[in-house]
Amino acid sequence: MTAAGGPGVHGIRTALLAGAAVALLAGCSTRERSNPLDPLNPDTGGRLQDVTATAAHSRVSLSWSVFAFSPTPQLLLERAETNDPVFATLASVPLTRAGFVDTTARDGVQYVYRLRAVTASGPGLPTEVTATPGPEVVWLADAGRDRLAVLAPDCGAVRASLEVFNFPSDVAWDAVTGELWLANTFDGVVAELDSAGNVRATHTALDYPRALAVDPRRGGCWVADDHAGTVALLAPGGQLLARATGFAGPVGLAVDPSDGGAWVAEADAGRITRVRRDGTRVVSRRGFAQPEGLAFDPGGPHDPPSLWVADFGADQLVRLDADGVERYRLVGFPGVLDVIVDPADGSVWVACSKSGAGSVSRLSREGRVLWTVEGPVNPVALAVNPADQSVWVADAADNAAWKIAASGSPARRLGDLGYPLGIAVVPGPVALPFAPGAVARAAPRVKN
Repeated sequence: MTAAGGPGVHGIRTALLAGAAVALLAGCSTRERSNPLDPLNPDTGGRLQDVTATAAHSRVSLSWSVFAFSPTPQLLLERAETNDPVFATLASVPLTRAGFVDTTARDGVQYVYRLRAVTASGPGLPTEVTATPGPEVVWLADAGRDRLAVLAPDCGAVRASLEVFNFPSDVAWDAVTGELWLANTFDGVVAELDSAGNVRATHTALDYPRALAVDPRRGGCWVADDHAGTVALLAPGGQLLARATGFAGPVGLAVDPSDGGAWVAEADAGRITRVRRDGTRVVSRRGFAQPEGLAFDPGGPHDPPSLWVADFGADQLVRLDADGVERYRLVGFPGVLDVIVDPADGSVWVACSKSGAGSVSRLSREGRVLWTVEGPVNPVALAVNPADQSVWVADAADNAAWKIAASGSPARRLGDLGYPLGIAVVPGPVALPFAPGAVARAAPRVKN
């Protein structure tokens, strides 16, 4: 186009041609360049937008943005394993399909998917995404969005959301029953869910349930209410087995599997207390600054049972025997918030956060630091996957979740969450009635 006709006419004609290009997205070469999927588009190179890969058990779901073009472009999908640079064609589908499920993916293998839109001008630049399928199902108590989120096994995406809760602050998996326990703090409700996330029962034994701990041998769940100073033991199906009051800020719980009793961390009193299954207190130990997290190690052939205490106020870990007698203290854990024990080998995972800096460390059963990963800002809760000994982290301050391999690397972060406070791993495989990205809001809140 020439500049004849003067500046005003030139501007009008340019605007009209630009509008026609957007509307038609086909035809002459000038209009073709405005097509975002055209390989000669100077801005996009024809690269596909908003591509996601969501892993699950033995499958990966791919999705992408859909544009209304005529004729409809094809989408070429290719796949390679991370350690193999050769891509193989997986499928060719119409762009308007908007999604594709790779059902030939194998658990534990990291895949690289390459997607290209193919127009009349040829294929555009590739868009690559990665995913690693696996059998585990990871549940995240996301208080900021009042939801229980299902995370992909590679920590690459949120698979689904159950948005029917009120400030869920903790979630725990019951290996005996295969069910989930969820503390809804602002409702005063503990929900009992099946493995697919359907609410089966609700319990109103406490005013502000916050922390949960499941009995690994008998099933059922201990619950702590730090506002009312109460702990309770709930049986699957609805029965209240025990209730005890008078605790000073109970924020952490650990179950002794030998008899099903619980240890309670009383942050406001600087002590830990042992409670029987009937609610009777039997042992109290002082000498802590501000105990937050507890983990019980059932021991092994050559290791007696023990209890680990995360003493946030003193920046230390304390190891006691099963009766609460102190064995030793480990200093140098600034702002230690949570501690868990890997049942496979008794190793200890520790979460720390202080002055805006956080870390997750793995220790041997004897307390030797094996490695430390920095990155999580405020790792308030940990969960271990016994299948591969990876650890999952709820990072409240960073609105993120992390998956850290047993060796400490790789560590993968999933951001853009609400306010994650609790996390639980179901080794799986578990069938979920959710499509990728599904959101459930059907069930009403139990109590306001």
